[in-house]
Amino acid sequence: VSAQLLDEFDAMKSLLEVVDKEQLSLEQTVRAANDGAEPLAVTLDLDSGLASAESEAEWLREHNAAWVNRCQSLSLQPMLDVLMRTDSAFTTLLSKAPPGLMPTNVEDCLQETRAHMKEL
Repeated sequence: VSAQLLDEFDAMKSLLEVVDKEQLSLEQTVRAANDGAEPLAVTLDLDSGLASAESEAEWLREHNAAWVNRCQSLSLQPMLDVLMRTDSAFTTLLSKAPPGLMPTNVEDCLQETRAHMKEL
């Protein structure tokens, strides 16, 4: 029984040595990655790239807000007034023009234009 226990302790000792080697290898890899990360970031100029992206995003936010404000402040009332006056002029022209004064195709064009304006 004691021989078996000694064999098992030797096997555990061997496994612990393997674990220690793997841990040391992992620690060295992490240390190397950490040591290489800063020079790599400097080499790739990641800090200025990030600052530039943040600056551009802020510019877009500001201009987007300005564009939204301008769009919301637009009024279509002046355009509606022009369309209403034009429709009234077309109605008067078409109803009071003597027969045959305007060629048929011109009158048809005016009627079609008037219909499009009403859709708007």
